[in-house]
Amino acid sequence: MRRSTWLCLSWLFPGLLSTLGHAQELLACRHSPARIELYDAMDGSLINGTYVDIDGLLGLGGATSNIWDVQRAPNGELLVSSYSAQAIQRFSADGSMYLGDLPTSAGASTGIDINGNVLGIAASTAPGGVYRFDSATMTQTQVSTTTGNWDVTSLGSQWLVARTNGTVVSIDPLTGTETPWGNPGGFCEQIVVQPSGEILVANYGSQGYSVHDSTGAILQTYFSLGAGSIRGIAPLGNGNVMLSGVSGLSIYDPVANTVVTVDTGAGAFLFGGAGNGGLGTSYCMANANSTGATGRLSAAGSPLVSSNDLMLEASDLPPLSFGFFIVSRMQSFIQNPAGSAGNLCLTGSIGRYVGPGQIQQSNLQGAFSLGIDLTNIPQPLGFVAVQPGESWSFQVWHRDTAGGQPTSNFSQGLEIAFQ
Repeated sequence: MRRSTWLCLSWLFPGLLSTLGHAQELLACRHSPARIELYDAMDGSLINGTYVDIDGLLGLGGATSNIWDVQRAPNGELLVSSYSAQAIQRFSADGSMYLGDLPTSAGASTGIDINGNVLGIAASTAPGGVYRFDSATMTQTQVSTTTGNWDVTSLGSQWLVARTNGTVVSIDPLTGTETPWGNPGGFCEQIVVQPSGEILVANYGSQGYSVHDSTGAILQTYFSLGAGSIRGIAPLGNGNVMLSGVSGLSIYDPVANTVVTVDTGAGAFLFGGAGNGGLGTSYCMANANSTGATGRLSAAGSPLVSSNDLMLEASDLPPLSFGFFIVSRMQSFIQNPAGSAGNLCLTGSIGRYVGPGQIQQSNLQGAFSLGIDLTNIPQPLGFVAVQPGESWSFQVWHRDTAGGQPTSNFSQGLEIAFQ
């Protein structure tokens, strides 16, 4: 399997690449002190409050530093846009080392987007605009000179760019051609493209968010939520939505129409990591296994079919438990199939990774992993190749015990949209 040319950035720092999957992560940017926090992408619970100690690594001494967005590159590195430093900063995959800045000059950087080898950069001011940075050639091109940009997100071959004037525009990252897309009003900030095709736009001015179809038409608005002015938005695996802003972090339940404050500390900016526009979206919650935890499935690599770079990892399983990965184009929710203690999240033509060397046994930490060949996805009638534009869903089946009796269990489902 070929690796992304983002690896060229790690040649100067051998041994820093992480072998862990990151599809379950949800990263939040905080300031005073500057840091990246790690949350569970399923329920929004805090995992690590100083996943990246930017204040300590850069010696900021607690000074306010507007860390705006964070995304994980295909090689595992974390890229952080710093509005205050006017730079895109690089950190090791585990967040323990500062690796220097990318050779960009976009000014006050806000939102960033990673799509293969291309980094999209939104900049508000000084000088502002929208930029394309190519990691293969290490070159930057300004594709828009308009100021007041707060986020950039890939939608197919185009970029969606959120602006302070309450609009979202579509920009061709190669030609800079700009067309109107959506007009939710207020002050638009983070944009999230969901696997369903719906697009969420956080709104600082309207204190909530709007839901759009792929053409930009508004399907639903959730404004004046009581969570303050909203900058970031992150759909959780349990159906709730995590919000960030000047009042800290909150979780909104769109069914019950309730807001629960998570953290009222330092202001928060955009959400990032592999959970936002990254590799894989969790769905269909798992049941607890015999360890008391729920089995987790995560993915690392690249969503680009041409890269053929995908690693699946199962974690939080019972130690020394046998299991394997399953895959389908179709999702479902079937409780306790065939007497299992878990939930089956797939339906239709379900393939099983049970070939030579594919059936796994978890280690003492309850984890195992498998490299996936995108040209040979198992299906009941043979093998098929993943095509760009397709979404495939994966799950882990594993042996378990309940009440001293043998049974089986499943992880949550993980959908990956391939490009």
